[in-house]
Amino acid sequence: MFVEAKDYIKFLGEPRRYIQRDLEYVKNGYNEEMNIEYPIVMCDDILFYFNHYTSFECANESWGRRKQRIDWSNVFVMFYDERPEYIKEFCEMPYKNKICFAPRNEELEHSCILTIDYKKEQKDEPLYNIV
Repeated sequence: MFVEAKDYIKFLGEPRRYIQRDLEYVKNGYNEEMNIEYPIVMCDDILFYFNHYTSFECANESWGRRKQRIDWSNVFVMFYDERPEYIKEFCEMPYKNKICFAPRNEELEHSCILTIDYKKEQKDEPLYNIV
Protein backbone atom coordinates (compact mmCIF):
# COMPACT_ATOMS: atom_id res chain seq x y z
CA MET A 1 0.00 0.00 0.00
CA PHE A 2 1.15 3.54 -0.58
CA VAL A 3 -0.13 7.01 0.17
CA GLU A 4 0.89 10.44 -1.11
CA ALA A 5 3.33 12.33 1.14
CA LYS A 6 0.89 15.09 2.11
CA ASP A 7 -1.75 12.51 3.03
CA TYR A 8 0.73 10.42 5.01
CA ILE A 9 1.72 13.47 7.06
CA LYS A 10 -1.99 14.16 7.64
CA PHE A 11 -2.54 10.52 8.68
CA LEU A 12 0.37 10.64 11.15
CA GLY A 13 -1.12 13.77 12.70
CA GLU A 14 -4.20 11.81 13.86
CA PRO A 15 -3.53 8.10 13.27
CA ARG A 16 -6.07 6.82 15.82
CA ARG A 17 -8.83 8.83 14.15
CA TYR A 18 -8.01 7.47 10.70
CA ILE A 19 -7.56 3.88 11.88
CA GLN A 20 -11.12 3.95 13.28
CA ARG A 21 -12.65 5.04 9.96
CA ASP A 22 -14.12 2.66 7.41
CA LEU A 23 -12.54 2.44 3.97
CA GLU A 24 -14.59 3.41 0.94
CA TYR A 25 -13.85 2.13 -2.54
CA VAL A 26 -13.11 4.94 -5.02
CA LYS A 27 -11.80 3.29 -8.20
CA ASN A 28 -9.13 0.96 -9.53
CA GLY A 29 -5.58 1.92 -10.37
CA TYR A 30 -3.13 -0.08 -12.46
CA ASN A 31 0.23 -1.54 -11.41
CA GLU A 32 2.28 -1.94 -14.60
CA GLU A 33 5.09 -3.89 -12.92
CA MET A 34 2.68 -6.54 -11.61
CA ASN A 35 0.18 -6.17 -14.49
CA ILE A 36 -2.80 -5.95 -12.13
CA GLU A 37 -5.53 -3.52 -11.24
CA TYR A 38 -5.67 -2.49 -7.61
CA PRO A 39 -8.19 -0.64 -5.44
CA ILE A 40 -7.83 3.01 -4.54
CA VAL A 41 -9.79 3.75 -1.39
CA MET A 42 -10.78 6.73 0.70
CA CYS A 43 -10.22 6.75 4.45
CA ASP A 44 -12.05 9.86 5.60
CA ASP A 45 -10.18 12.52 3.55
CA ILE A 46 -7.09 10.46 2.61
CA LEU A 47 -6.56 8.25 -0.44
CA PHE A 48 -4.84 4.90 0.04
CA TYR A 49 -3.47 2.97 -2.93
CA PHE A 50 -3.60 -0.78 -2.21
CA ASN A 51 -1.24 -1.67 -5.05
CA HIS A 52 -0.59 -5.23 -3.83
CA TYR A 53 -4.26 -6.23 -3.68
CA THR A 54 -6.54 -7.20 -6.53
CA SER A 55 -9.85 -6.27 -4.94
CA PHE A 56 -11.32 -3.83 -2.46
CA GLU A 57 -12.62 -6.76 -0.41
CA CYS A 58 -9.11 -8.23 0.05
CA ALA A 59 -7.62 -4.82 0.85
CA ASN A 60 -10.36 -3.98 3.33
CA GLU A 61 -10.03 -7.37 5.06
CA SER A 62 -6.25 -6.95 5.37
CA TRP A 63 -6.67 -3.37 6.64
CA GLY A 64 -9.08 -4.56 9.34
CA ARG A 65 -6.76 -7.37 10.42
CA ARG A 66 -3.61 -5.24 10.48
CA LYS A 67 -5.08 -2.29 12.36
CA GLN A 68 -6.03 -4.65 15.20
CA ARG A 69 -2.34 -5.53 15.64
CA ILE A 70 -1.13 -1.95 16.27
CA ASP A 71 0.72 -1.57 19.55
CA TRP A 72 0.18 2.14 20.21
CA SER A 73 2.84 2.09 22.95
CA ASN A 74 5.46 0.90 20.47
CA VAL A 75 4.96 2.79 17.21
CA PHE A 76 7.79 3.32 14.73
CA VAL A 77 7.15 5.51 11.70
CA MET A 78 9.22 5.97 8.57
CA PHE A 79 9.06 8.37 5.67
CA TYR A 80 10.90 9.01 2.45
CA ASP A 81 10.58 11.99 0.20
CA GLU A 82 12.69 14.50 -1.66
CA ARG A 83 10.74 17.65 -0.81
CA PRO A 84 12.20 19.61 2.11
CA GLU A 85 8.82 20.92 3.29
CA TYR A 86 7.43 17.40 3.84
CA ILE A 87 10.69 16.16 5.36
CA LYS A 88 10.70 19.07 7.81
CA GLU A 89 7.06 18.49 8.72
CA PHE A 90 7.68 14.78 9.29
CA CYS A 91 10.75 15.41 11.43
CA GLU A 92 8.82 17.84 13.62
CA MET A 93 6.11 15.27 14.39
CA PRO A 94 6.04 14.14 18.03
CA TYR A 95 6.99 10.51 17.41
CA LYS A 96 9.76 9.13 19.58
CA ASN A 97 10.70 6.40 17.09
CA LYS A 98 10.95 7.66 13.54
CA ILE A 99 13.29 7.76 10.58
CA CYS A 100 13.22 9.71 7.36
CA PHE A 101 15.15 8.68 4.26
CA ALA A 102 16.09 11.65 2.11
CA PRO A 103 18.49 12.39 -0.71
CA ARG A 104 21.74 13.97 0.37
CA ASN A 105 21.07 17.58 1.18
CA GLU A 106 23.19 19.61 3.58
CA GLU A 107 20.26 21.87 4.52
CA LEU A 108 18.26 19.00 5.98
CA GLU A 109 19.87 18.38 9.33
CA HIS A 110 17.78 16.53 11.85
CA SER A 111 18.36 13.51 14.05
CA CYS A 112 15.69 11.43 12.31
CA ILE A 113 17.08 11.83 8.77
CA LEU A 114 19.21 9.21 7.10
CA THR A 115 20.59 10.79 3.96
CA ILE A 116 21.02 8.74 0.84
CA ASP A 117 23.87 9.76 -1.39
CA TYR A 118 22.78 8.92 -4.91
CA LYS A 119 25.51 7.36 -7.00
CA LYS A 120 25.87 8.58 -10.55
CA GLU A 121 24.09 5.55 -12.03
CA GLN A 122 21.17 5.90 -9.55
CA LYS A 123 20.18 9.48 -10.40
CA ASP A 124 17.27 8.34 -12.59
CA GLU A 125 16.12 5.72 -10.08
CA PRO A 126 13.08 6.72 -7.95
CA LEU A 127 13.92 7.27 -4.31
CA TYR A 128 11.49 4.56 -3.17
CA ASN A 129 13.45 1.95 -5.15
CA ILE A 130 16.67 2.94 -3.41
CA VAL A 131 15.09 3.09 0.06
